Amino acid sequence: MKIKDFIDDFRTELTSYGLIVIILGTAVNLLLSFLNNYLRVNLWFDIIGSLVAAIISGPWTGFLTSLLTFTIRGVNNFSIIPYFLIGGINSLLIGYLHKYKSLISKKSNLIEILGTGSLIAFLSTIIYTKLNILLTSSASNILDWIIIILIGKPDNSMNGVLTGLVGPEMLAHFLDKTASLFITYFIIRILPEKYFKNKLIPVKKKTHFQQRRVIRAGKKITTIKKK
Repeated sequence: MKIKDFIDDFRTELTSYGLIVIILGTAVNLLLSFLNNYLRVNLWFDIIGSLVAAIISGPWTGFLTSLLTFTIRGVNNFSIIPYFLIGGINSLLIGYLHKYKSLISKKSNLIEILGTGSLIAFLSTIIYTKLNILLTSSASNILDWIIIILIGKPDNSMNGVLTGLVGPEMLAHFLDKTASLFITYFIIRILPEKYFKNKLIPVKKKTHFQQRRVIRAGKKITTIKKK
């Protein structure tokens, strides 16, 4: 895909339907986040609304849902706003996987959900660890930031990405993201098909023989017009 394709997708999704989905998805995220804090469950469940939005409306709808969710949650604590990238990037991934590969759909099975859950858990752990490093670093210029993003914080190896991937963060993200995907799956299972706007119309590629026939037909039409 080219950058222009991403821009076109973004514009296509910014409809009245997309805006409604963003609002509803944000409400779901905030409600589940509140219930999580109230019940003191060791899971976040704050990207389910974003994932559902990405699947039914489009990847950028899910991204904006995550951004709005953490912007509202960050009114009293600005430091948590950058963490919207976890749900945002995962929403882009799930939205495009659903659009082009039909992953996480009504026909998904257990292996597909667990595999996709492992993928976004891995991605979430990297993003979470990098954000922790960046937000607690004392970088003074762009070069320092790039070094921190690529290899971590030199003076604090315990915050490195490798530590996160083999530590409790990975397990926590795996449990949270897999459970979130299962809940997302059950939500989209009960939604009528008319609400799914994130669809790709498959375009069949013509074979070489078919292309030659089209060219010949075009030449015949041109010859007839000249006569």
